Amino acid sequence: MALNIGKKILLMSILSFALVAAAMIGTFKYYDYLITDNVNKIQEDNEALLSFKDVQLKLRNYKDNRDGKLITAAKSGAKDETTGFKIILTSRRTNILKSGKPADAAKIENALARCTELESSLAKLAKGYDDLEVSKALMASEEMAPKVKELIKDDEKDFDKNIEFAKKIVFSAIGAILLIIMSFSFGISGSMVGPINKLTTISINSSKGDLTQSINTSGTDEIAELSRAFNTLVQNLAKIVIELRNTSQHISKYSVELSAVSEELNFSSLNVSTSVQGIARATFVQRKQIEKTTQVIDTMANSVSAVAQRAQTQADKTSLATTIAERGSQTTKETISKMRQISNTVTNSSNMVKHLKERSNQIGFIVEAITKIAEQTNLLAINTAIEAARAGEGAREFRVIADEIRKLAEASGKAADQIVRLLKEIQGETNQVITATETGAVEVEEGVSYVNKTGAALEELTKAVWDISNLATEISKNTLEQSSGFEQVRKAITTVTSISEENALSTEGVLKLTQRESELTKKITESSSQLKKLSEELTDLVTKFKVNE
Repeated sequence: MALNIGKKILLMSILSFALVAAAMIGTFKYYDYLITDNVNKIQEDNEALLSFKDVQLKLRNYKDNRDGKLITAAKSGAKDETTGFKIILTSRRTNILKSGKPADAAKIENALARCTELESSLAKLAKGYDDLEVSKALMASEEMAPKVKELIKDDEKDFDKNIEFAKKIVFSAIGAILLIIMSFSFGISGSMVGPINKLTTISINSSKGDLTQSINTSGTDEIAELSRAFNTLVQNLAKIVIELRNTSQHISKYSVELSAVSEELNFSSLNVSTSVQGIARATFVQRKQIEKTTQVIDTMANSVSAVAQRAQTQADKTSLATTIAERGSQTTKETISKMRQISNTVTNSSNMVKHLKERSNQIGFIVEAITKIAEQTNLLAINTAIEAARAGEGAREFRVIADEIRKLAEASGKAADQIVRLLKEIQGETNQVITATETGAVEVEEGVSYVNKTGAALEELTKAVWDISNLATEISKNTLEQSSGFEQVRKAITTVTSISEENALSTEGVLKLTQRESELTKKITESSSQLKKLSEELTDLVTKFKVNE
């Protein structure tokens, strides 16, 4: 089962404490053993020294008093002490021989020999007094005291050496424990610091825009969990950057198409404006021609009114009337031709305006696509902000980038909304232009009809003038009929004049609409330029990131 960082540190602390406790307990036990052993040896040597001094004192008293009881007590004490001391010396000799110290072993052998001599002399003295044996016993006992003192010094030296050795063991144990603890510490710190340093390096590279790196996520501790979370964050950011890159490309493409459509729309508006201006000029010429026709008709009416009074002079003026009638007929034909031209121009204007409406609808579809892209970009920016918020303080630069992307998306949405409003205004005004143009076409057709009637009336007038000379007797009757016909012609011309004025007003309205349309087209062009600029800024922002495709 894998351990997390907290468990690793706790386990290291427990193991370190256990090692320290075990080492301290073992060291103190060994230290206590050495001290106790040396103290016991020194105590035994001191007791032996006192015993030998007591034996020596008894031998001196025995030599002075020759009391058998003293020699018996000395023998008994010496036997007990020498026997116990020999056991101690034999044990020490065995240990010294094992340790490889022959000089110390020789001292032990010499002490054992003195013990044997003392026992032998005391055994002989127990049988009877002998100065030589007493001297030997005293000499042996006197020699034993320095031997015992020398052993005591050796034991004290061994005690000091054991103390130093115990200290070395304690320090060595502490050093070994420290090395073990340091090994554990370096191992655990290495298992934590290495991944943390790598995570820090990759985080710095990611903050600079490199989203192609990842971290090894093996393990179940907190660092591995953090590495997996960071890898997920980087992968999500890379996906968002790729989506933003694709979105910026689509926006750039649509902005180019919108610019092309707006240019074409502007060109169409210019054509419509030119055509409408031509219609206005033709209408002005038509008005002048109608005024001339009205003047001619008025002149003819006055002439016919005077026929009744000037019947005698009618023949002389027949030629003049014929000329005037021919001029009126020619003027009427020209009027009909101009009216037909006006009708064709109005029809062409209507078709161009309808084509303009279709283009406006196409722009509406493109703007809807741009609006959807802007909404998607805004959603991607929100997702980026959420992922950056989850990543914490390390992803602060990503939150700033996400906020800039969201602002760009909002600006794109606002620009798209402005384009939609402008398109709606264009479509509304285009519908008005279509309605006005269709109305003008109908009225032009009516004007043509009236002018045709006027032409027919003028032809009848011409025929009548030609018949004046032959029908002089019926001048009065024909004059009345001509007066009635001229009245109808005057009404027809008045109607045509009214229609011409209305056509001029409609043409002015169409001209204003085309001018307004041209202004709106310029605004669309400016909006498409702003949209293209926003897409370029978004592209520049996205190109700062390096991702795996």
